[in-house]
Amino acid sequence: MSNLSYWNEIYRKLGVSEINHLKPSQFAAFCLGELNPAHALLDCGCGNARDSLFFSRYGVRVIAVDGSAEAIGFGQALMSHHSGFNLDFEQLDFAKTEQVEQFAHSLPLKDLSIYSRFFLHAITEEEQDNFFMLCNQARRPGTQVFLEFRTTEDAHDKKVTGEHYRRFIEPDTIVAALADNGYQTTFHCEGQGYAKYRDEDAYVARIIAESTE
Repeated sequence: MSNLSYWNEIYRKLGVSEINHLKPSQFAAFCLGELNPAHALLDCGCGNARDSLFFSRYGVRVIAVDGSAEAIGFGQALMSHHSGFNLDFEQLDFAKTEQVEQFAHSLPLKDLSIYSRFFLHAITEEEQDNFFMLCNQARRPGTQVFLEFRTTEDAHDKKVTGEHYRRFIEPDTIVAALADNGYQTTFHCEGQGYAKYRDEDAYVARIIAESTE
């Protein structure tokens, strides 16, 4: 099972002032140029909110969700230091199917795309199913899904963040899941050099998909 207690402990240690010194992920910078500028963005697994804040700084309306209560509390505290950004935080546990369904039905925005970095490999397959259910229910013409995750090629490489729950995913299974939920993959690349962190150079996949309806 995925480890919310691990992530709560990680985010409990964050200081609000520290986020100003964190750069956005390479993936967020890449996606900004691909995102439909008229769309709001749902950031699933927002973590320390550095990417959420980055998108918001560029005028994107962002709804940031995470299963960790500490991450959401941090995000909400962060906004008291960054007034004027169109950014909201909400706790969402992808292990709870009914909660995900209710959240999907309550989304207030018609023009919405979905962003998820380093989240899919940190959740169980059952939680991943609920993520794709959310993608399906949020789907409208032009909806985009942006994904970056560890692949099976990364399984034996060095990790610097210690032992915690993570999966290594075959990218073709994600392309298939997107297709099953009404999305066509428009961009797909894999390799290293995309997600460097300290001494670690993860082998990741990047996928962008768009609604077929």
